[in-house]
Amino acid sequence: MSRTKILMFQESWGRGGIESFVMNMVRGLDPAEFEVELLSAYDWDNSYDAELASLGVKRTVVFPGRMPGLATRFWHGTRTWRRMLSAGDVDVVHVNAMNGMTLAYAAVAKRCGVPIRVVHSHNNDFGSGVRAVKLLFHRLGKVLWGGAATMRLACSHAAGTYLFGRRSFELVPNGIDVERFAFSTDARSRIRKALGVAPDALVVGSIGRISHQKNSLFCVRVLAELKQLVPNACLLLVGDGELVDKTQELADELGVAHSYLHVEAVANPEDYYAAMDVFLMPSLFEGFGYALVEAQCSGLPCIVSEAVQDEACITDLVRKVPLAAGAIAWAQPIQRADVTCESRPAYAHAVASAGLAVDASVDAIRSVYALAATQATRLADC
Repeated sequence: MSRTKILMFQESWGRGGIESFVMNMVRGLDPAEFEVELLSAYDWDNSYDAELASLGVKRTVVFPGRMPGLATRFWHGTRTWRRMLSAGDVDVVHVNAMNGMTLAYAAVAKRCGVPIRVVHSHNNDFGSGVRAVKLLFHRLGKVLWGGAATMRLACSHAAGTYLFGRRSFELVPNGIDVERFAFSTDARSRIRKALGVAPDALVVGSIGRISHQKNSLFCVRVLAELKQLVPNACLLLVGDGELVDKTQELADELGVAHSYLHVEAVANPEDYYAAMDVFLMPSLFEGFGYALVEAQCSGLPCIVSEAVQDEACITDLVRKVPLAAGAIAWAQPIQRADVTCESRPAYAHAVASAGLAVDASVDAIRSVYALAATQATRLADC
């Protein structure tokens, strides 16, 4: 029996929510049944490459290590995609989409004769930049290529509506490795020692892109307010992104640089969740909130914005606070957060019980691919 060949696309590649989803999928799929190849327009981190190679997954990037303009990425990305599909041996394309323009990749696959075209929405708004222009191209992409998918998936209701409008779609939540992200006292002690953080310090933090979408500058403003309430508080941001320098500059400006810690993207985020006492997610928009599920699995009290989707708020640890209320309104519940290290391990079971263990997500995607393979066989027999 021949393997089902799957070609996946995602606009960028690094260490973020989509990448975590893709890695969980390729780890969980049987290589005897599925052959997976990845394409990205650009990348900003290649630390998954060794593991991908060990799994037999080839990753191609059009612009290694740099992000050119949108038009350039689109033109060269779709041309590369077309060349990869021209061999005619791809059974399924899986387009991990962030906006309507990404639907073009499904349309190209349709023209190349790929029978099964999965489009998977992972977002519900736009990043920084000229919003009017992005909205125009998003809507244009939906009009031109909205009907190119044979299967439509979304990580949340908001993400599905954002990309597919009134067209039907299936929800596939972003599951996590529950055992991996369960709280560890050993990791907590080790990371705090490595960072030079006192055992009794209050560590608030976030893991993900240091970016406009994640509202990373707001985290620094929260730290400045929190220091007035809890003098030994500090902020830990883990990740890379376009606002790394600006967060440091703002910390200097607000006089809290001595309490601000930045760590580049890491391969062991679970250990840094364990080191924290409170998790912040003041995002301006979120397709799902992958890191929020990981934080809850680690038993962290979580203060999040109203932009975070309800599907990711699965325990009593989450509290939503409007961004419009200002940084002081975020600092106050942090001060009152009360979850002990002894109670934190139990939350891994709560995440698994909510159906957000990675096995459930892999099973859902495997079912999609199995159905795709069956449909492809039927089409070939016609």
